Amino acid sequence: MTEHLRAATSPAAPLPAARPLRVLIVEDSEEDAWTYQHLLRRAAPQVQCEVVSVGADAVERLLSDPPDCVLLDFNLPDMTGLEVLTEARPACAVVMLTGVGDEQVAVQALNAGAQDYVVKSSLSGPGLLRDLERAVEKYRLQRELTVSRERMQAALGSVDDSLLSLDRELNLLYLNPAAQGLLHLPEGQRTRAALTAQAPWMFSGPFLNVMLAALDSGERRSAELNAPQGVWLDARLYPGPGGLTVTLRDVTQRRQEEERLRLLESVAVNAREAVMISDAEPVTGDGPRVVYVNAAFTRMTGYAPEDILGRTPRIMQGPDSDRAVLDRIRANLLSWTPVDERGAQARDFSHGLAPPVRRTAKPKPSVLC
Repeated sequence: MTEHLRAATSPAAPLPAARPLRVLIVEDSEEDAWTYQHLLRRAAPQVQCEVVSVGADAVERLLSDPPDCVLLDFNLPDMTGLEVLTEARPACAVVMLTGVGDEQVAVQALNAGAQDYVVKSSLSGPGLLRDLERAVEKYRLQRELTVSRERMQAALGSVDDSLLSLDRELNLLYLNPAAQGLLHLPEGQRTRAALTAQAPWMFSGPFLNVMLAALDSGERRSAELNAPQGVWLDARLYPGPGGLTVTLRDVTQRRQEEERLRLLESVAVNAREAVMISDAEPVTGDGPRVVYVNAAFTRMTGYAPEDILGRTPRIMQGPDSDRAVLDRIRANLLSWTPVDERGAQARDFSHGLAPPVRRTAKPKPSVLC
């Protein structure tokens, strides 16, 4: 080590200034610890070094006041460097010191959380300083990535929509809690075969073809699929280089409402009475807007759909309309209470009053007259 030190420090050329580092050296050999300090201070005099010789002291120091980087020997009197990493879980960069041929130790150190490793016999002042600075930067980037990932997972976990991330073979990479609640996947079952067995309505049949088409074309796709127990889902598929992201939104209530509206429209179209449907709000100000009229309404009033849609239903009021009736309708609409008024007069549409019109107001989401 001493001969190597002389070879590494003999050139007198000044080295580039580096930002100050706080380095904890964990080394039981006093000579080696002195060598590391000398190499670092030769390369950057402002580096602050502290030395501990046993693993227990290193753990205590790392837990109480983490430095910027720890230079950690693998073989210590009371424990190994890997055990130090396991106990302390350092909140700083770690560079493991290994001997020649200790590649397995190096791999274990990286898996345990170290950012890098160096072989003792290859140390030099500038090289060691660069190794530590790279480790500090790598730790910073890893920490930022971890925080970003945690925030992303928290955000995805809070959304109501189900979200799945699949690779190009449709094996599961990620699913949020909403998706887990929908698919009920057993722990660890993430292969395409497991997904097909658990959710055949999604991973076989027409929707499987939609997913494969999205992957092949690289274009976004959308579809609606019928899940068990009568649940309808709106699916959006976003292909990418690594696979496919799928979002699923429960639209069962919307489809049921659409079906009810279709039934209502089929009744209204064939009704002999005039039917007008308007928004329920606003009741004050300019009032709501008409959204539907049937053929009987057009025959009775002369208003074609293009004449009345989007306008206020107040045009149905005439000079002989009963103000008290209109006030009762308005009060019921404000309180979201159904109202049935019979005998209210409408406008004069044909040189004389039209027959009495039955006015029925229903709360949310629209008013049926």
